[in-house]
Amino acid sequence: MKVLLQHTATACYFGAGGLWLQDIAQGRSFADIPLALSFCREQAMFSANVILAFDDADMNVCLKGPRR
Repeated sequence: MKVLLQHTATACYFGAGGLWLQDIAQGRSFADIPLALSFCREQAMFSANVILAFDDADMNVCLKGPRR
């Protein structure tokens, strides 16, 4: 399982260098959910959801990210 950030408006994934990318495989994986949420808060990134991405995409789970 990967823990990723997905932009709420574009559905792009947060990747290397702070870029938002369409390819889920290029998304930056966080060690766990609290770390991903903490990163969002530190970066004032309030337009992102946390995605739990599995090998079977039908199993992926979307969790609402931090809000103001």
